[in-house]
Amino acid sequence: MNIKYLALAILLLGLKQANAQTGIGTSNPDNSSQLDITSSIRGLLIPRIELTSTTSQSPIPGVAATSLLVYNKSDKNDITPGFYYWNGIKWVRIAEGDTSSSTGNVMDIKVINSNYTIAAADYTIIASQMTEDITINLPDAVTSKGRILVINQANITNNAGDEVTVKFNLPVIYSDTFSRSELATAYYAATGGTLKVTLQSDGVNWYTVSSL
Repeated sequence: MNIKYLALAILLLGLKQANAQTGIGTSNPDNSSQLDITSSIRGLLIPRIELTSTTSQSPIPGVAATSLLVYNKSDKNDITPGFYYWNGIKWVRIAEGDTSSSTGNVMDIKVINSNYTIAAADYTIIASQMTEDITINLPDAVTSKGRILVINQANITNNAGDEVTVKFNLPVIYSDTFSRSELATAYYAATGGTLKVTLQSDGVNWYTVSSL
């Protein structure tokens, strides 16, 4: 009989521990957290891996869980080093805050003169000193819903006087009756010898939302 009572006590103790909060560095974990890590001299080290693109969960095996957090070490395709979480469809970069902006995070500006694939942190792309036509590879519109990109072509002719064009890998919708896979001269805004266009994805296509 004593053995039965002992077994029951062990079982109840195990259930209590299974439902309790876990504290690391503290014997009194906060009641609102399942895991409470306390330290005044050390941080939490997130797993560091090398992602291949925002749309591929590789190298994560199996099915990546939504909200999975990693630190990416690679700089390739449309990703750059930094913290990313998996939203169930793609990797989303946690943008770095900037106190100089009252409206949110300040994104990157990139100056190019040859073919370029837009990275996750890019916002403004300036094509400068082009010697020939170049192609800017836009990210997939489906996985970029709401994203805004500013494209600026700084020279419309090369040193030989030949016209040069910024092309896109995807069609851009300029109006209900006009779409092109390039920075279309009929719709750009020319200011100071440059061509500017602002694009935004609705989750299906890239649209021209401003030519200023």
